[in-house]
Amino acid sequence: MKKKVLHVLNCNNFGGAERVVLSLIKLMSADYEMAFAAPMGPFEDVLKKENIQFIPMKSCSPKNIRRVVKSWNPDMIHAHDFRASVFSAFSFTGVPVVSHLHTSNRWMRKFSVNSLVYVTALPKLKKIISVSNALVREMSFSRFMKNKLRVIPNIIDVEQIILKANSCNNNQEHDVAFIGRLSPEKDPLKFIRIVSKLQKLNSQINAVMVGDGPLMRTCEELVKELKLENNITLVGYQTNPYPYLKNTKMLLVTSSYEAYPLVVLESFALGKPVLATPVGGLVDNIDQSCGFLCSTDEEFVEKIIHLLNDIAFHHYLSDGAIKRSGIINNKDLYIREIKEIYSEAG
Repeated sequence: MKKKVLHVLNCNNFGGAERVVLSLIKLMSADYEMAFAAPMGPFEDVLKKENIQFIPMKSCSPKNIRRVVKSWNPDMIHAHDFRASVFSAFSFTGVPVVSHLHTSNRWMRKFSVNSLVYVTALPKLKKIISVSNALVREMSFSRFMKNKLRVIPNIIDVEQIILKANSCNNNQEHDVAFIGRLSPEKDPLKFIRIVSKLQKLNSQINAVMVGDGPLMRTCEELVKELKLENNITLVGYQTNPYPYLKNTKMLLVTSSYEAYPLVVLESFALGKPVLATPVGGLVDNIDQSCGFLCSTDEEFVEKIIHLLNDIAFHHYLSDGAIKRSGIINNKDLYIREIKEIYSEAG
C-alpha cells in the first residue's frame, strides 16, 4: 500500500511553489499517494486537468490542517514555505512534517518575530528542504537546523514546458519579457524603467509583462507616465505563460531578492538567455554561457542591446541555456533525494 503524503500550501494563486508541488506529485505518483491542500484559488482548474487530488481549506491554519488530516489520514505532511510549515508544525496531529522552503524573505536575514516563530517550530519539523545554498546563507537561523537541513534544487518537467509552449498559436514576438508576480520583491517597476531606457535607444523595442499582483495598477500607471504604451504589453495572469516565453528573445529577472525562481529554469528549457539581478539563487544558476548578472539598469540595457544586435552571440547563449537546462533537470537524482527525505522523516 502506498504511503500518503499531504502537500500543504498557504497561498491560493498558482506561483512557483505551486508549480513545484505539481511537478513533485507527478514525479512521485508511482510510489506515493499524494494530495494538495490549500485555500481555494485559480490553480484548482489546473489540478483538475492534471488529475491531482485537491483538498480545499477556507484558510491555511492549524485548525484547518487538523481537519484535513483527520479526513484524509496522511502518513506525512509536506509543507511548503514558512506559514504552511509553521501551521503544520503547530497543528499537533502527530503526523511527521517536512518543511520545504522555496522563497527568500527579508525577515530571514535577521532575528525577527517570524524567524523566532520558525525556530520555535523546528522541534516539530522532521526534515527541512531548502531550494538553494543561497537561501541557506541568507537564513540567520540556519545553525539551529543542524542535521535536519538538506539543499535540493528544484527541477522542472522540460518535456511538459516545451509541449505547453507549443500548444498555443501565440505568434507575437517580443524582445524582452518579465514573467512573474507583480510584487515588490520581483520589482517589476525596475523592468519598466529598463524598457524606458531601451526605448530611448530603440523606439521599436517590444516588451511583454506576464503576471498579476499588488503592483499591477502601479505598473500600468508607470507605463502610461513613461509613454510606453506602444512598447510594453501587460497581459496579466496566464495559466500557460510558456508561449510568451517561447516567443521572446530573452527573459529579464529584476528581483530584489530571490531564492530559486522556476521561471529561470523554464527559460533555459526553451533556449532563452536570462539577464538577472545578482541576488540569491540567481547567482548560482546564471553565468556567461547562458545569460548575465546585471547590477544596474545601465548594465541591463548594455547587455540587452548587445544580444539584440549580435545574432550569433544570441544563438551562443541560447544553446548554452539549453545545455544548462540539461545539467540542472536531473529527474532521477531529484526523485531519489525526495524519497530519502521521506524515509528519514518517518
